[in-house]
Amino acid sequence: MDVNVFIILSHCLIQLQTSLYRVAGHEVDVRRQKIIQTILTDDKARDNLVAVRVADGYTEGDKILRPERIKIFKYEENSKSTTEN
Repeated sequence: MDVNVFIILSHCLIQLQTSLYRVAGHEVDVRRQKIIQTILTDDKARDNLVAVRVADGYTEGDKILRPERIKIFKYEENSKSTTEN
């Protein structure tokens, strides 16, 4: 993203009293996060945990404007684990 566009957008968000957020931890909070993809895992302990945080969420006061976008692990027996960078 062009630096100037980023600065302009940042100022707009500040003037609108909009804040970025990330839900702490690895457990999914469906009220504040949107699952956009699942990643198969053969590790049952990772089932339904956050694998990748794709984009921060946005709030205005207590109102969620856009939930944090995430990818989660989904357990499948005998699946090959995938990793993403």
